[in-house]
Amino acid sequence: EFAYHRRSGIREVLSVLMLAIIGETIAIHLLLAQWSLVAAWILTFLSVYTMFQVIGILRSMPRRPIKIGNENLYLRYGLFNDATIPLVDIEEIRLERKGLEFDDNIRMLSSLGEIDSYNVILHLKNQHTMSGLYGFTKIFTTIAFHVDDKNKFEAALRVACDGNGD
Repeated sequence: EFAYHRRSGIREVLSVLMLAIIGETIAIHLLLAQWSLVAAWILTFLSVYTMFQVIGILRSMPRRPIKIGNENLYLRYGLFNDATIPLVDIEEIRLERKGLEFDDNIRMLSSLGEIDSYNVILHLKNQHTMSGLYGFTKIFTTIAFHVDDKNKFEAALRVACDGNGD
């Protein structure tokens, strides 16, 4: 199992987002309360709900690591996204931090796009599906993601792929 949240900065980004939500909630509530108390409380409730979702995502990251199984690679990014890739479908493993131009076949495991970083790129032989929040899915043949110990991950993945005839 491999962590992805300790060195990527995603916890800090989501923590700043939480602070922004708190500040925005207070300011918007006070402004809207002058016009409509019901609207102010509805938006306050939605902001609190959003904060609970962000807290859930933050808490899910350490509990849902990236895992290399006997036959599959399980890519997880908290509650954001999941993808299961058969090891025999991995064509190339690259350790890079830049250089990808994202399109319909090249995806990031993180839903935060350019805000989040990546240091591992997997090129696959076939298309695969990534499942996201609220049941959204995305098709990809190349996926980029962050792993805290990318060298150890690459070595373990190569061993696992070699053990599966790749």
